[in-house]
Amino acid sequence: MKAVGCVKEVNLYPVKSMRGTSVREATLYWYGLNGDRKYAFVRSGARSSFPWLTGREVPALLQYEPHFVFPDEPMRSDICVKTPSGQVLPLESPELKQTLTAEYSEDISLLRLNRGTYDAMPVSLMTENSLERLGHNLNEPLDSRRFRANLILQTESMDDEPEGAWMNALLTFGERPDSAEIRVSHRTKRCVMINLEPDTGEHSANILKEVAKTMQACAGVYGTVSKLGSIKVGDAVYLEHNGS
Repeated sequence: MKAVGCVKEVNLYPVKSMRGTSVREATLYWYGLNGDRKYAFVRSGARSSFPWLTGREVPALLQYEPHFVFPDEPMRSDICVKTPSGQVLPLESPELKQTLTAEYSEDISLLRLNRGTYDAMPVSLMTENSLERLGHNLNEPLDSRRFRANLILQTESMDDEPEGAWMNALLTFGERPDSAEIRVSHRTKRCVMINLEPDTGEHSANILKEVAKTMQACAGVYGTVSKLGSIKVGDAVYLEHNGS
């Protein structure tokens, strides 16, 4: 194995499409990071394979801030949500549902899935190189929160997108007995969500256009869980190609 960088950020998204929360460490299980995307609001009238209420339908959803009442126990913890107006409501409260229903103008319901409400795979990561490349091309710095990745990695590579060369490789986080491992499975195809500014919900179409033009519509990678364990900010990241 060779060191390819270190963990710069660990991010959990307790409620799908709401704002994420950065943590110092997280536990990786077979279903993903503990506490990540366990809840989602469902559009009651949806008749598609993607029934979730997201920032596509309600850009303001990105301004809702969920917090674990007991941060050390994210799977068991209740969640409170701070609304854009500053009100703090329990996630399962009728008041929050009413507020979001008014934003969407149709009925919604809250769903909990222990396996997580993922679009594709349970773990996502992105390197600062990719963020810097896109920011350079667009002539503006890009907030990593646009891409909603669980892990942001800092690398010493000079490549514009080093994670693109990690397909099927094994990534180990840290040197502890419980260090987690994931296997990089495929690149992350991007959608209009990355056009939404995280703090305001303002739409900027040029970001997705740039990803489509220069990165084959992909930015970052997905991973499958190879070994349960912990991932911490500052962990060295080790790469092993094809498990050999």
